[in-house]
Amino acid sequence: MQNIQNTLLTETVQLEEILSRLSWVSKRYISCQLNQFQITPPQFATLRCIAQKQNGVSMSDLSDHCQAVMPTMTGIIKRLVSRGLVERKPDPSDRRTTLILLTETGQQLLSEITQLRREYLDQYLLTLTLQERQSTIEILERYLQNMETWLLNQEAA
Repeated sequence: MQNIQNTLLTETVQLEEILSRLSWVSKRYISCQLNQFQITPPQFATLRCIAQKQNGVSMSDLSDHCQAVMPTMTGIIKRLVSRGLVERKPDPSDRRTTLILLTETGQQLLSEITQLRREYLDQYLLTLTLQERQSTIEILERYLQNMETWLLNQEAA
Protein backbone atom coordinates (compact mmCIF):
# COMPACT_ATOMS: atom_id res chain seq x y z
CA MET A 1 0.00 0.00 0.00
CA GLN A 2 2.84 2.39 0.86
CA ASN A 3 4.48 1.72 -2.53
CA ILE A 4 1.24 2.55 -4.34
CA GLN A 5 0.92 5.82 -2.38
CA ASN A 6 4.56 6.74 -3.10
CA THR A 7 4.13 5.95 -6.79
CA LEU A 8 0.91 7.95 -6.94
CA LEU A 9 2.57 10.90 -5.20
CA THR A 10 5.47 10.79 -7.66
CA GLU A 11 3.07 10.63 -10.60
CA THR A 12 0.98 13.46 -9.18
CA VAL A 13 4.06 15.67 -8.82
CA GLN A 14 5.15 14.79 -12.36
CA LEU A 15 1.70 15.50 -13.80
CA GLU A 16 1.44 18.77 -11.91
CA GLU A 17 4.81 19.88 -13.30
CA ILE A 18 3.96 18.79 -16.84
CA LEU A 19 0.58 20.56 -16.78
CA SER A 20 2.13 23.71 -15.36
CA ARG A 21 4.84 23.75 -18.02
CA LEU A 22 2.34 22.86 -20.76
CA SER A 23 0.09 25.73 -19.72
CA TRP A 24 2.99 28.20 -19.64
CA VAL A 25 4.48 27.06 -22.96
CA SER A 26 1.06 26.98 -24.63
CA LYS A 27 0.31 30.54 -23.53
CA ARG A 28 3.68 31.74 -24.82
CA TYR A 29 3.24 29.83 -28.08
CA ILE A 30 -0.24 31.24 -28.66
CA SER A 31 1.00 34.76 -27.85
CA CYS A 32 3.82 34.38 -30.39
CA GLN A 33 1.40 33.15 -33.04
CA LEU A 34 -1.05 35.95 -32.35
CA ASN A 35 1.69 38.60 -32.39
CA GLN A 36 2.05 37.89 -36.11
CA PHE A 37 -1.51 39.15 -36.49
CA GLN A 38 -1.14 41.98 -33.96
CA ILE A 39 -3.82 40.52 -31.74
CA THR A 40 -3.80 39.60 -28.05
CA PRO A 41 -4.96 36.27 -26.56
CA PRO A 42 -8.04 37.91 -24.95
CA GLN A 43 -8.94 39.50 -28.30
CA PHE A 44 -8.55 36.14 -30.03
CA ALA A 45 -10.69 34.40 -27.40
CA THR A 46 -13.33 37.11 -27.86
CA LEU A 47 -13.32 36.69 -31.64
CA ARG A 48 -13.79 32.95 -31.18
CA CYS A 49 -16.74 33.52 -28.81
CA ILE A 50 -18.37 35.92 -31.26
CA ALA A 51 -17.82 33.52 -34.17
CA GLN A 52 -19.82 30.83 -32.36
CA LYS A 53 -22.90 33.07 -32.45
CA GLN A 54 -24.04 33.50 -36.06
CA ASN A 55 -26.59 36.20 -35.26
CA GLY A 56 -24.39 38.20 -32.92
CA VAL A 57 -23.93 38.22 -29.18
CA SER A 58 -24.78 40.79 -26.51
CA MET A 59 -22.01 42.35 -24.46
CA SER A 60 -23.29 40.75 -21.26
CA ASP A 61 -23.42 37.27 -22.83
CA LEU A 62 -19.98 37.82 -24.34
CA SER A 63 -18.61 38.96 -20.99
CA ASP A 64 -20.02 35.84 -19.30
CA HIS A 65 -18.86 33.46 -22.01
CA CYS A 66 -15.33 34.89 -22.11
CA GLN A 67 -15.22 35.19 -18.31
CA ALA A 68 -14.24 38.86 -18.43
CA VAL A 69 -15.69 41.73 -16.43
CA MET A 70 -17.73 44.20 -18.44
CA PRO A 71 -15.18 47.07 -18.45
CA THR A 72 -12.49 44.69 -19.77
CA MET A 73 -14.82 43.33 -22.44
CA THR A 74 -15.81 46.86 -23.44
CA GLY A 75 -12.14 47.73 -23.99
CA ILE A 76 -11.52 44.57 -26.01
CA ILE A 77 -14.55 45.23 -28.22
CA LYS A 78 -13.57 48.87 -28.68
CA ARG A 79 -10.13 47.80 -29.99
CA LEU A 80 -11.64 45.10 -32.22
CA VAL A 81 -14.13 47.61 -33.65
CA SER A 82 -11.33 50.12 -34.35
CA ARG A 83 -9.49 47.41 -36.31
CA GLY A 84 -12.62 46.57 -38.27
CA LEU A 85 -12.77 43.01 -36.92
CA VAL A 86 -16.18 43.29 -35.24
CA GLU A 87 -19.15 45.60 -35.49
CA ARG A 88 -21.93 46.69 -33.19
CA LYS A 89 -25.53 46.46 -34.36
CA PRO A 90 -28.81 47.06 -32.55
CA ASP A 91 -30.65 43.89 -31.55
CA PRO A 92 -33.78 43.85 -33.74
CA SER A 93 -35.76 42.15 -30.95
CA ASP A 94 -34.59 44.51 -28.17
CA ARG A 95 -33.43 48.01 -29.07
CA ARG A 96 -31.82 48.43 -25.66
CA THR A 97 -29.32 45.69 -26.52
CA THR A 98 -26.40 45.96 -28.90
CA LEU A 99 -25.17 42.84 -30.65
CA ILE A 100 -21.53 42.23 -31.51
CA LEU A 101 -20.84 40.49 -34.82
CA LEU A 102 -17.72 39.52 -36.72
CA THR A 103 -17.00 41.51 -39.84
CA GLU A 104 -15.71 39.84 -42.98
CA THR A 105 -12.24 41.05 -42.01
CA GLY A 106 -12.67 39.50 -38.56
CA GLN A 107 -13.83 36.21 -40.05
CA GLN A 108 -10.85 36.18 -42.41
CA LEU A 109 -8.39 36.89 -39.59
CA LEU A 110 -9.92 34.19 -37.41
CA SER A 111 -9.66 31.71 -40.30
CA GLU A 112 -5.99 32.58 -40.88
CA ILE A 113 -5.13 32.17 -37.21
CA THR A 114 -7.08 28.92 -36.96
CA GLN A 115 -5.30 27.57 -40.04
CA LEU A 116 -1.89 28.44 -38.59
CA ARG A 117 -2.75 26.76 -35.28
CA ARG A 118 -4.00 23.63 -37.07
CA GLU A 119 -0.82 23.44 -39.14
CA TYR A 120 1.20 23.44 -35.93
CA LEU A 121 -0.96 20.69 -34.43
CA ASP A 122 -0.64 18.69 -37.65
CA GLN A 123 3.15 18.91 -37.38
CA TYR A 124 3.02 17.81 -33.75
CA LEU A 125 0.63 14.93 -34.42
CA LEU A 126 2.84 13.63 -37.23
CA THR A 127 5.57 12.99 -34.64
CA LEU A 128 3.28 10.46 -32.94
CA THR A 129 2.06 7.05 -33.99
CA LEU A 130 -1.64 6.56 -34.64
CA GLN A 131 -2.00 4.79 -31.29
CA GLU A 132 -0.16 7.61 -29.46
CA ARG A 133 -2.40 10.22 -31.11
CA GLN A 134 -5.55 8.35 -30.13
CA SER A 135 -4.30 7.77 -26.58
CA THR A 136 -3.30 11.42 -26.19
CA ILE A 137 -6.73 12.60 -27.30
CA GLU A 138 -8.55 10.10 -25.06
CA ILE A 139 -6.46 11.00 -22.00
CA LEU A 140 -6.81 14.74 -22.54
CA GLU A 141 -10.57 14.40 -23.07
CA ARG A 142 -10.91 12.40 -19.85
CA TYR A 143 -8.77 14.88 -17.91
CA LEU A 144 -10.80 17.80 -19.27
CA GLN A 145 -14.07 16.06 -18.45
CA ASN A 146 -12.91 15.40 -14.89
CA MET A 147 -11.84 19.03 -14.47
CA GLU A 148 -15.15 20.33 -15.85
CA THR A 149 -17.10 18.02 -13.53
CA TRP A 150 -15.05 19.21 -10.57
CA LEU A 151 -15.68 22.86 -11.50
CA LEU A 152 -19.42 22.28 -11.87
CA ASN A 153 -19.51 20.65 -8.44
CA GLN A 154 -17.57 23.57 -6.94
CA GLU A 155 -19.89 26.12 -8.51
CA ALA A 156 -22.96 24.20 -7.32
CA ALA A 157 -21.68 24.04 -3.73
